[in-house]
Amino acid sequence: MVFGLPSVQSEKEICEGCIFGKFHRLPFSQSTWEARAPLELVHADICGSTQTPSFNSKKYFLLFVDDYSKKMWVYFLEQKSEAFSFFKQFKAYGEKQSGYNMKTLRTDRGGEFTPNEFSEFCKTNGIKRELTASYTPQQNGVVERRNRTIVEMAGSMLPTKSVKDMTPFEAWHGFKPKVDFFKIFGCIAYAHVPSQKRENFDENGEKYIFVGYSDKWENEQGEIPRLFEEPGTSNLEESLLPQSPISRARSPIASARTFDPSSPDSTPRLNIRTRSLADIYESCDLALSALEAQKFEEAVKEKIWQDAMEEEISVIKKNSTWELVDWPKSKDIIGLKWIYKTKYNEDGSNPKHKARLVAKCYSQQPGVDFSEMFAPVV
Repeated sequence: MVFGLPSVQSEKEICEGCIFGKFHRLPFSQSTWEARAPLELVHADICGSTQTPSFNSKKYFLLFVDDYSKKMWVYFLEQKSEAFSFFKQFKAYGEKQSGYNMKTLRTDRGGEFTPNEFSEFCKTNGIKRELTASYTPQQNGVVERRNRTIVEMAGSMLPTKSVKDMTPFEAWHGFKPKVDFFKIFGCIAYAHVPSQKRENFDENGEKYIFVGYSDKWENEQGEIPRLFEEPGTSNLEESLLPQSPISRARSPIASARTFDPSSPDSTPRLNIRTRSLADIYESCDLALSALEAQKFEEAVKEKIWQDAMEEEISVIKKNSTWELVDWPKSKDIIGLKWIYKTKYNEDGSNPKHKARLVAKCYSQQPGVDFSEMFAPVV
């Protein structure tokens, strides 16, 4: 009348020595059941904390995966304790959008999933809890694998083999997603400046860097970027505002004005108002140091930094900045270090690569390596 009932035979003697010395974990079987409708079974887990927080100081992400469609939702958290609040948001959103009620929630036994208020909320709403055994993430393998996918693919949501010939989006909503509004991350974007925010002779557009998509229809200026310079595509492509239900779920957003990485004779541009480099740093929150060599081993492989270092050495020799001598015995050596910087004009154009060879004077100790200091000035 049932499946999986073991046959009962004669008792076998158990060897405790073998148990203590050879006991091992048996292979994990597949999940005992699969959902047949949206929200019938939801997997959840938290990943983090990350070593580097996001721009909004988030160090964790909370992941929900619908077992039926394999569609997933990601929420970003500052603290694990926020999990319950975001779970209630997800439940309300998922049930309203799908028309189904959540029936089962499968999580590990982490403290963020086991407070009394979390358990009482699930009981009140008729949600069955499935808690995996401690130190056994394999029992919630669906969400654990998605965690790995997100981390390894930097947020890329790949189609899954669990639903045949369709994306998780289609399995959840019942129709194919529209993706013609996708743009290349990091490309140049232009947004129109409304006439109400312009004075006479002000430029009609502003320049941005495309950084992703948002649930909001507009940026802080009240406009959505409409023109994009995408590498490998047409020089300046107009992107009409998406009108499909899927497109409205995510509209393009961009960071504030930034420098122009292209050459002077490249693609046509709108007339952009001039901004100071300090404003570019502050508005974009973009680390230019990422474009600069951090170590000599990196710089020596690139011609722009090779030329910069050769120029620095030639200046040192021309000015007779120092001369090579033998190492005085019983004296510590002050090391040298290469510093690499990329300099721009005020409008962010005409980048110049500079290399400076500096002494590590911070390695000296007052009274030990020196007793007085002298600084020549003009």
